Amino acid sequence: MKTLPFLVLSLFLLLSISVAQNQNTNANSNGSSNSNKATPNRKPIFRATADQIKQAQTILKQRGFFSGEQIGKLDTDTRAGLKKYQ
Repeated sequence: MKTLPFLVLSLFLLLSISVAQNQNTNANSNGSSNSNKATPNRKPIFRATADQIKQAQTILKQRGFFSGEQIGKLDTDTRAGLKKYQ
């Protein structure tokens, strides 16, 4: 008879520990999913189109910051001209 309360108490303790560990695991997985949800909130990245790059190359060429050909690609000469202008 004395072993029955000890057995019940032991089972209750084991059950409590397993439930607590399960809750910690769920809390950690929810925390990691929240950090994944934070990345879509980034602002959109601006990428210049070929026409916009040609316009920039034209303006840079008129002002003397670019001497290359206006091809609509953001090459090293265009980047150097933009840095000089800025």
